[in-house]
Amino acid sequence: MLVRRCPNHRICAAELMHIFINGMEKHQRMHLDASAGGSIQSKTPSKVEELIEIICQNEYNKHQEEEGPPLG
Repeated sequence: MLVRRCPNHRICAAELMHIFINGMEKHQRMHLDASAGGSIQSKTPSKVEELIEIICQNEYNKHQEEEGPPLG
């Protein structure tokens, strides 16, 4: 994530969250809202980041299971 590579960017976490969420397509925001149990905009930046990490990990695990063990 670019934010981690540039820790001195001077953009507060709430503003970064706002930019990120507003840059999403409608169906992506709806998925995030559903995962958050309500509007993602009402969550703290740390909760949003935690939720996104969980969603990403779940997607990664799902793809690993679909691929199965390596052939050879």
